[in-house]
Amino acid sequence: MIAWTIRRAESADAPALAALAARTFPLACPTEATQAEMAAHIADHLSATRFQTWLADPATIIHVAEVADHIAGYVMICLEPEEETPEVAALLTLRPACEVSKCYVESQAHGSGMASELMNVALNQARSLGARGAWLGVNVDNARAIAFYGNCGFSTIGPRRYEVGGRAHRDYLMQIDLDTVPASYEPTVWL
Repeated sequence: MIAWTIRRAESADAPALAALAARTFPLACPTEATQAEMAAHIADHLSATRFQTWLADPATIIHVAEVADHIAGYVMICLEPEEETPEVAALLTLRPACEVSKCYVESQAHGSGMASELMNVALNQARSLGARGAWLGVNVDNARAIAFYGNCGFSTIGPRRYEVGGRAHRDYLMQIDLDTVPASYEPTVWL
């Protein structure tokens, strides 16, 4: 059984977040994405420098799940989403809305409840800051993630394009009404 603690990420966490992102992002990639495309995406979008920028931005909130002495999962919400293209904006029905930009846990934590608790904490934080809805994109072939987000209360509202390493892939856009999210549990140590 895994025990973890959830807390708000700090500036010093940027290198560990980048390392975790490099390990977990490929698990969510389209099956046709090449190693080179994934590596390019990780270098361009998931570096320690990029995490430092996000951590310094008051409109971006990252929570981490720590197991013993390392970060084993994280979730990132953007109150002012950079990924909200006109195509995305046209599909959203709940405003104001935040983006769940990232939600990843190490593969050995899959099925432990860690990702669910990270998501719950992030969505409650978004609601407390005034968001009515939250949205995310997920690759159409990522059945595990689609089922997970569905179990969290998200529903598919349409298609979205997403680039990995310069090549466009098909995503589903999913949305949740934050009034349906249960309040966070206390304490934030889970067994």
